Parts: sequence; structure tokens; C-alpha cells
Amino acid sequence: YMAKDYEITLYSGIEGELFGTHSGNYGHYYYLPEMDVLPEGYAFYGWTTVEGSNEVEYKAGDRYTIKGDISFYPVIAKADDVKLTIYANDGTDTVIYTQTLAEAGASFFTIPEDLEMPTREGYVCRYFYTDPNYVHGDYHEERLFFPGDEIIADADGIELYVIWIGEYSVTYDSGTDDNNVYVPYPEMYEYGDYARVSTDKPYREGYNFLYWEDAN
Repeated sequence: YMAKDYEITLYSGIEGELFGTHSGNYGHYYYLPEMDVLPEGYAFYGWTTVEGSNEVEYKAGDRYTIKGDISFYPVIAKADDVKLTIYANDGTDTVIYTQTLAEAGASFFTIPEDLEMPTREGYVCRYFYTDPNYVHGDYHEERLFFPGDEIIADADGIELYVIWIGEYSVTYDSGTDDNNVYVPYPEMYEYGDYARVSTDKPYREGYNFLYWEDAN
């Protein structure tokens, strides 16, 4: 029995030029390489099996299972045209940060650790996400992005949105206008947090404190 060899053809970032070829048996693995034969000012993002497509199917280092002859084409774009954009996501189109891949000087973007976060009354923001409608607490979704994070670029650039987290106060009311009655200070919580009921007990002469009751 002779196993059939299949041909894997890789094209470079220079139109019409080959980057390399590889042959292998059906079912064997082939690991896609990094590609550095590029026009000046361009960056490489990954590989596609569709000539002319900007959709990355395989990143460098990804494993491909050989099933037949196949060609891979590099997904490339001008580094100056590929941009990270972070929106305030506050009902406007306000952009709080941009970075081109040329400015990043790498194949990934970096969110500055000291990025000045926007403010919004009644809310806090701690991270960013690719969907402006993401709800804080849906941790089954893809990973969130924080200041200081690195983000692998793609040819279409990256758009992120500030995710606003509602901030709420838990206030304790003694049920009397007597200013001499001690009441715990209000506590602040973010949406989705568990609020721990204060163990402090108010004192009122002639009464025994039983429990705190939710006013809502």
C-alpha cells in the first residue's frame, strides 16, 4: 500500500509569488507558518483558502489536517489602515482611543494601562468588549478586554466598546426622624454584586431591633 502525497501550496504577500510548498499524506497534520514576504508597509494576519479574501481561516501556528491538495493565501493589509478603535458607548459616536498597527509596531494592539476612562453618572467602566450590547455578568461570552491587554489584530481592525456597569447604593433607614439614632452608612455596589446586609444595629431607646427589611 502506497499512501498518496497531497500538495500544500502557500503564496506570499507579493502577488503571484510562491512562499513555499509542502507535501504530506492524508490525515497528517501541517502547521501553518508565519509569512514575512510582504509589500513594504503591510502586515500579515493569517491564512485563507480563498484567494482575495480578508477573512482569516488559520493563524500562523494553527494545525491543518491534510485531506487533499490545497492552496493557502496570506491575509495582509496596510499597517496604517488597520486600527483599534474604542468607543465610549454612551449613546453617542464618541471615540475615546485609537491606535493603528503601524503605531503599535507589532502584529497586535496594546490598550494603554493608563488609558483615561470616561465617566458617566451612576455607572462605572472597567473593561471593553466587541459587542456594545454586552451585559455585565454574561461571563459565558468571549473574553473581555482591560487596560494593558494585548489584542491580536486582523485585517479589518478591531472595534471595542466601553461596558458600563450600573452602580447602586444600599441605604439604611431607621424608620424614625430622631437624629440620635445610629444608622449604618450607605454602601455602594455594582450591578450583579451580592449586597451583604450590614450587621450594624440601630439603637432607639425603648425598642429592640429585629431585622432590616427591604423597602422595595
